[in-house]
Amino acid sequence: MLSEHEATENSITVAELKKIEDNVAYLLRNYPSTRDSDRELFLKYWQIYNGMDSIWGMSEFRDWFVKDAENPETISRCRRKLQKANEDMRGSEYYLRHYEAAKMRREIVHVDMNKQPKLF
Repeated sequence: MLSEHEATENSITVAELKKIEDNVAYLLRNYPSTRDSDRELFLKYWQIYNGMDSIWGMSEFRDWFVKDAENPETISRCRRKLQKANEDMRGSEYYLRHYEAAKMRREIVHVDMNKQPKLF
């Protein structure tokens, strides 16, 4: 579960955050397409838990998004935390993303700042 500090940061209670985390866990286990795509996860979350069940114009979508939709950052943070702790919730691209991230970190460490062009 996410910390109390993380819950406060997003202006939601720890209980609300736990419920979101439980909902995300359900989606990751039951809808494999949500494991590799935050967009798929957001849409499925909003459809099942926030009542987004039809196509609207932009004005209606904006009204719904502002008033009823769960914060995408909270959903994404829950997904990352759950996937880190639960192999069965990881998508097919999980290991590739982590390999690429580690590779990039190694490359950044070896950048010679003296040879970089000055921007300002």
